[in-house]
Amino acid sequence: MDLDLIKDYIEYEQSIAQNDAKIFVKEEYVIPDTLPDVESILMLDVKPMITNKEVGTDKVNLEGQLQYTILYMAKDSGATEAHSVTYNGNMAESINMVGAQANMYCDVELNIEHMDCVIINERKISIQGFMVCRCNGYNINSFEIVKDVHEGKDIQFLKKPMTVDKVMEPIEAELVGKAEMKIDMEKNECLKVVKYNVLIGKKDVRIHDGGLKIEAMATVSILYKGKNGRELFCISDNVPLYKEVTVDELKPNMEYFTDFCLNSFEYDVRQDDMGESRIIDVEFIVKATTNVMYKEEVEVIQDGYSPTKHLDMETKENNINVIQGHGYNECIVKGDIETKNDDLKPVKVIMTTGAVTISDKYVKNDKVEVEGVLKVCVIYASEDDEHYLVNMEDEIPFSAKVDIAGTNPNMQAVASVALESIEGSLEGGNINIRAVVRVHCKVFYTIKNKFVVSMSVNDGEVPKKKASIIIYVVQPEDTLWGIAKKYLTTIEEIIGLNDLYDDEDIKPSQKLIIPGRAIV
Repeated sequence: MDLDLIKDYIEYEQSIAQNDAKIFVKEEYVIPDTLPDVESILMLDVKPMITNKEVGTDKVNLEGQLQYTILYMAKDSGATEAHSVTYNGNMAESINMVGAQANMYCDVELNIEHMDCVIINERKISIQGFMVCRCNGYNINSFEIVKDVHEGKDIQFLKKPMTVDKVMEPIEAELVGKAEMKIDMEKNECLKVVKYNVLIGKKDVRIHDGGLKIEAMATVSILYKGKNGRELFCISDNVPLYKEVTVDELKPNMEYFTDFCLNSFEYDVRQDDMGESRIIDVEFIVKATTNVMYKEEVEVIQDGYSPTKHLDMETKENNINVIQGHGYNECIVKGDIETKNDDLKPVKVIMTTGAVTISDKYVKNDKVEVEGVLKVCVIYASEDDEHYLVNMEDEIPFSAKVDIAGTNPNMQAVASVALESIEGSLEGGNINIRAVVRVHCKVFYTIKNKFVVSMSVNDGEVPKKKASIIIYVVQPEDTLWGIAKKYLTTIEEIIGLNDLYDDEDIKPSQKLIIPGRAIV
């Protein structure tokens, strides 16, 4: 006979597959006829961007673009000058990821590991190197359990409270940034934009009833070549980002973390009221992905029986990921870059950019320790007339600690880092680097638990009970639940007959009055 079951869902995030894969890049490009021949390469800037991702069985298919900006030196009218050219290349890769399943969620991060620009001849260059693609695939799993029974007064349940993680689907939002960047009169007009850089900092995400507010500050830097000269100039501006998102299920007590990613960037150089090219309009889109989780206490049925019916119960064991916690920390990364050539000592830092990657992570008691590398690129001006522009690259290691209560080395962690700000300044002939890196860690572990997933009444005959009572001697391992189930009675009846208070109020060798016993 079917019972009118009250059911509930257990939801949890399950990390299924992870993989770090190297992607080899090789491209060849021809310098446009409008630009002079290449003499030497000063800088190669590569910006990867994912436009589409699709998860399949044991793999992730990626589509995207790579934007290559090359700053090179050339002889122009007898003088050495810097020129820039930008190319866009398409990317289509299939990344192996054992355990991946169709339609699962997947976070993908692309980092440039090493990229070279080689001169084939004065009109042709070759770009080759490696990117590291870091994939983290996960599902939001759910399964149905029996929570109770309607009109089940004669059914006895042994329940225990259990705290489960409820995980919502990621909330995606696009934040649009716009700015009118003006070049002051102390700098030359803009002839051509050479390079741009966007860092997202001062992030503030707040959940309220029915929605969330996302705020951040984007630092936009534009490197350009000036008119009437060969110098490069850099201008920067802070662009506020703001977005409100309505999600009815959100509550203020929920936990969350948000990742930010630059999705697109466009610029346009135009003239001011004086007819000079001193205004650069920028418009860009930042994608913010918010993952929301919260703890919920549910009563889980451990056992059940009926004094009047035979019950058939189906249980199922599940491996559940439990989120121990997550946290942030901001660390300041400092370092000095020494110039290798005394003849090319810096006199002015023009532009400083960087990128951060994680090299290792360790889960310890109540914390996660993260080790990483800050890759720095500095363009500076020197006093040398021919080599008046110099590009230097270096790596600065750093470490950070994120406190998360209750963690231990047996747990697993997922970590991410983001560069929020970076600046370079001259100190004692060297270039001093100061950056702010934000580290986020989430720690989880796996537990096994049995849940009642189905229950019905067996039509077989129920053992009858004698009308008489018996005296039962309590054994060391006994509980009132076990005694009541054995003799097809209830805990309440045993407590009432024996003047007890609760399940803890019995002791070995104690004698209990049992209201009838089963004939077996």
